[in-house]
Amino acid sequence: MYLLPFSNAKPQPDYIPKPIREDYYEACKIRDLSPKASATLIRRCLQGMIRDFAGIQKGTLNKEITDLKEAVETGTADRSITAESVEAIDAEISRKGCTSG
Repeated sequence: MYLLPFSNAKPQPDYIPKPIREDYYEACKIRDLSPKASATLIRRCLQGMIRDFAGIQKGTLNKEITDLKEAVETGTADRSITAESVEAIDAEISRKGCTSG
């Protein structure tokens, strides 16, 4: 008998708010069972991170990503957020909704 992990979720640090971590873990658990539901949860995680860490709240994820990109490009964003990281996140979400690891 083999024991397999419930998902391929990577452990997340405690500075990530608990609701975001919980949504991430759930999204990874259901990724193969319901890709659309998983993608919805991942989008919610991304939106929560943009709102919590960048302080951007525009109503839609697309508007928030656009504002985050502009803040990075103009140098008004937190220095730990780079244009490359924003573009990579945006591309990954657009490509498949949920990362597999």
